[in-house]
Amino acid sequence: GELTLRWRGTGENAEAQLLSTMLWRPSDRGPIGTGPFVLVAQDAGQILLRRRDPSLLRVGEVQLVSFPTPREAFAAALRGETNMLLMPDDGQLELLVGVDKLRLIHGPGVHSVVALFNPARLAAADRKGLALAVPIEPVAAAYGPLCQPHGPNPAGPMPTGRRLDLLVANSPQGLIRTALAVRRALGPRGGAVSIVTLEEARNRATSGDFDILIATLQTWPEEFSASRWLTGSPRNLTGYSSARVDAALRAGASSLAQQELAADPPALVFCRLERTAAVDSLLIDARLGDYDMLDSLETWQVAR
Repeated sequence: GELTLRWRGTGENAEAQLLSTMLWRPSDRGPIGTGPFVLVAQDAGQILLRRRDPSLLRVGEVQLVSFPTPREAFAAALRGETNMLLMPDDGQLELLVGVDKLRLIHGPGVHSVVALFNPARLAAADRKGLALAVPIEPVAAAYGPLCQPHGPNPAGPMPTGRRLDLLVANSPQGLIRTALAVRRALGPRGGAVSIVTLEEARNRATSGDFDILIATLQTWPEEFSASRWLTGSPRNLTGYSSARVDAALRAGASSLAQQELAADPPALVFCRLERTAAVDSLLIDARLGDYDMLDSLETWQVAR
């Protein structure tokens, strides 16, 4: 039948919100949705999906399994108990080289490594000066090979001011290396580096208890990324607010919003993270989706 979608905005532009929206409804025969796979069963440890319309030499059933730790998930993949391992870390990638049953696939991610500025402690001029002074390429290199530099920056003079403390979560290790590289780049303005749990980092970010937070943040698509900085947005963790940015976003002027964000930066983007997966060699054309990692799963072909 025909579907008419009526959308009522909630402060962010509709295009950005629709990127994270799925359409589904319950029925007597189970959930009906827009995807090619149907939910069969789920519990705390796994989700079972089955293809809506079976297709020869295509993946017919998907079982998403949760493991207590990344180490246990990695071990299960090596033993052949799973057919896919999402986002192995740098050390695991090295160990996977030469494993015949598995092959590595790569693709650009939607997240980047960033330095988030506390707008309550750092004025716009200081934030812009820091964004121009901290060199991007050496900081991106500190994270590791899975982070491609966002691009060269002018590397202008470091603005004068007090020492700035850095906050970073204790995982992944690349973030810690990034934080140390940023402290070195700050020179005399580099202060202490606090390494905390992910939960504490988030709590301190929302309460404003930081100067600069080193973290990962979704930066693609750009429209979705820019809408994060709308005043009062639930995704705006640092409380950043700019009347010019708000006006551009509400007008749907994405390019103008990006210009305003560059003039009054809430963050400095260092590099875009690459996404990786180890997949069973029988999945002969497996590739990662542009937005969700498994977006293209329905087209993956299985060897005879």
